[in-house]
Amino acid sequence: MRGAGWRWVRSLEVALEALLRTGRAATVAEIHARARDRAPRLSAATLQHALDVLLQHGIVRNLGDPRGPRRIVYRGPGAGPRPQVVVARCRACGRREEVASTALVRLKSELWRKLGYELADPAAELVGVCPSCG
Repeated sequence: MRGAGWRWVRSLEVALEALLRTGRAATVAEIHARARDRAPRLSAATLQHALDVLLQHGIVRNLGDPRGPRRIVYRGPGAGPRPQVVVARCRACGRREEVASTALVRLKSELWRKLGYELADPAAELVGVCPSCG
């Protein structure tokens, strides 16, 4: 990041550490709550800016859902061969469940490659009906 003209500041460190401590994709509110354990005076705006910088550099990724809160997941250096988050979303009630999986992500990547698309986002989202609505 330094080579790209960015400085590593405490808010970036606090934001990233808070996300890593969740161990999963987390909402900005969840990250902010964890970050305030370490930096009680950290404002939501400062955290949001830090997350935006991390997003720009590919260290975190946004699992966007227009019907729900934005969720952030770590995808930076050292992420290693971690499974990626697969989101199952109920089309009836909007409920979202997350599971770490490599199988569905690999399948989606293969299908995209066979269709000739450049895979920009290997995240997988499955839409169906949850047990409560089914």
